[in-house]
Amino acid sequence: MSAPPSGGGAPPGAIEVTRLLLHAQDPDPAVRHQAEQQIAAFQEQNYAGFLGSLAYELANGEKPPESRRLAGLVLKNNLDAKDDARKSALVGRWEGVDPSLRASIRGALLQALAMEPQEVRGTAALVIAKVAAIELPRRDWAELIPGLMANMSAAPPNHGVRQATLQALGYVCEEMGAMRDDVLSPEQINMVLTAVVSGMSAEEPSSDTRLAAVTALQNAIEFADHNFGNENERNYIMQHRGGEHGAVPRDEQAGVRRGGEVRHKGRLGC
Repeated sequence: MSAPPSGGGAPPGAIEVTRLLLHAQDPDPAVRHQAEQQIAAFQEQNYAGFLGSLAYELANGEKPPESRRLAGLVLKNNLDAKDDARKSALVGRWEGVDPSLRASIRGALLQALAMEPQEVRGTAALVIAKVAAIELPRRDWAELIPGLMANMSAAPPNHGVRQATLQALGYVCEEMGAMRDDVLSPEQINMVLTAVVSGMSAEEPSSDTRLAAVTALQNAIEFADHNFGNENERNYIMQHRGGEHGAVPRDEQAGVRRGGEVRHKGRLGC
């Protein structure tokens, strides 16, 4: 394993992991096993450098898309787990990483969200949500929501970036909806909903972007209590989902309405 090329913005302790990641997917069991052992050793011996290397790989446009995607998936799996004990341990390890390195990783994730190809953007969206699930409840990563909003309002619009940003917002909403406490402020929730509604607009030419917006809105129902608990506001959101041109199919609109109604009836115990 070698150090990454200088001048590329690699965080301290980062090393070259491209070959390791690709070899970990090699059809030859011997090659794959050796790469997996090296990755495990790096993770154990230098956890912070391991995370930084993965984030650097993901956000490095000179690397192969496959290794970038794999780097993102490995990074995601080091931030979350289905088993509660393991998840708690992973969160603790992340919180033990130097704040400046955590900030560098967060910056790399937002950078990757705006880079080609789309599969890398989509992977970055997944990782962003996992980091957000740890950081936002601690009132860290204050620049996340404004950064995502900037992607949505950029001119001229980049439809691939808008799609990935809406995916990230949807994943973040899903993570926030699973939490007991309110994490996002009412102002942040309104910003998210405004961005989502803009993605559902009939003026949005990309069907993939509109679909990502619908999914994000469905996830937002889980925590946007004020907006979806108020019938007038809920109707306003849905009326502006696509203008007169029906950018969002009627069955999806109805699903969002029903989801909001069921959610709030459930909260009241009805």
